[in-house]
Amino acid sequence: WTIIPARRNYPPEIWATDLFLETNMVVTGVWTFLFAIAAVVASFVPAWVHIVFGVSYAALGTVSHRFGSWYSVRRLKAMGS
Repeated sequence: WTIIPARRNYPPEIWATDLFLETNMVVTGVWTFLFAIAAVVASFVPAWVHIVFGVSYAALGTVSHRFGSWYSVRRLKAMGS
């Protein structure tokens, strides 16, 4: 889910690297987890909470690229690069 937007920000040379693919899988997993929680919580909360979730996800969307960058740097260090 995140690989298409990520390709807009990184050169084609790294698209097939293990780190690029792994980072996108992790970011997609985080988003999947958050949306699943929102779906479960949505059936038990009042309508105003939906607005809070919507605003929160919009804010997370604006900073999710930072998470991907942080994760990539952390993994590079762990790999010894």
